[in-house]
Amino acid sequence: MPAINLRRVQIGQQTTFGTPVAATAIIRGVTDASFDVVNQTEVVQEIGLVTGSSIVPGSARMAEGSITFVPSYQDIRYVLQGVFGAPTTTGAADPYTHTWTAPALQALPSPQIYTIEYGVAGMAYRVNTAIINEFTLTSAAGENVECEVNFAARSIDTLASLATLTPRAVDPLSHTHARLWINTNASAYGATEITGALIRAEWNVNTGRHMKLFGGSRYPQDWGDGRWESTLTLELEYTGQAKALVDALLGSEVLRRIRVQWEADTNRRLTVDLFGTLTENPTLFGDRDGNMTVELTFAATVDLNITPSRWCSITLLNNEQTLP
Repeated sequence: MPAINLRRVQIGQQTTFGTPVAATAIIRGVTDASFDVVNQTEVVQEIGLVTGSSIVPGSARMAEGSITFVPSYQDIRYVLQGVFGAPTTTGAADPYTHTWTAPALQALPSPQIYTIEYGVAGMAYRVNTAIINEFTLTSAAGENVECEVNFAARSIDTLASLATLTPRAVDPLSHTHARLWINTNASAYGATEITGALIRAEWNVNTGRHMKLFGGSRYPQDWGDGRWESTLTLELEYTGQAKALVDALLGSEVLRRIRVQWEADTNRRLTVDLFGTLTENPTLFGDRDGNMTVELTFAATVDLNITPSRWCSITLLNNEQTLP
């Protein structure tokens, strides 16, 4: 039997719901993957019988799964495009600049849907119409940056063989690249940097997307959006700058313009600007190897003081003009 660590995760950009395509790229840095067939079948518990009835109604099928990987400045675009839709791309050569503006008020993006190939030679499956409904990007000192992506899908199909692809070179994100700025809404993003304090940053986006079943079909025929939620959790060394944030909470609501950025060099950069309200209760104090820390969680809030109003924007610099 094949070794489980030989599994590959390959991805293709799908254009039509229910119509899969061949994979065109291998997702690099995958450390874990799980794909589930959602089988909505019940045996009728008919009275008069000791066990379940032989009456088994027709059942629905769909799929779901998750992928955990070490993100790169190249592959993180699959996640961002799968959540926020196609970016605005500028530049004529490396680096290309890709910009996303998160949904504001009532606007929803048109996300990229995917076909995902998964398995090993001779034991391959295809995820048909995968749509990302949640991701968590975590950057922590002394650890690999990690991105966990959850998705819903129309179905998992058998596949004769995986597409023959060659892994491409990528540039991984690293916490050693990470920087943090926190400002009031009276200042611009990136005005005041928090230095010597960022231990961990965890950014979660949940779109509430789901598959929709209708009469006349065993499989979902469409997908829908739910209410979007996003949080950014920061674990900081308790410096004077961190104390100022906590002190502000004592007297009023804390709304902040936050920038988290990873920059390997001038050509490889990921910048997340998020407008957030401090919502969770900071505990005084956390302990990290004998040093005082504090954890601050900001909930995404629509910033009405900028045009267009939005809660988040993302800028990515890499060497790929289009997704492979």
